[in-house]
Amino acid sequence: MTTNHVTEEQAEWAVKPLKAVRSARQKPAHALRKNVTDRTLIRKQKDLLRDVNEVLINIRQWLSSHPNNRDWTERWPDAKDYFL
Repeated sequence: MTTNHVTEEQAEWAVKPLKAVRSARQKPAHALRKNVTDRTLIRKQKDLLRDVNEVLINIRQWLSSHPNNRDWTERWPDAKDYFL
């Protein structure tokens, strides 16, 4: 990642919210627990989603500004979805 002017610190910053999502999803998936109502849960989810959104935007910008992507043209400019 450092070839595209992305430092190690920026890369770690980008991966941190994605790791937080993974660890948050692993706990409930592998444990039985009582139904708990947490008033701060919505706020925590909102903050986490905001962080993930910010990280995904930055990763997209890093990839789009990569030197190998300078001559890239969109095949279907009017498409709403991309075919995989």
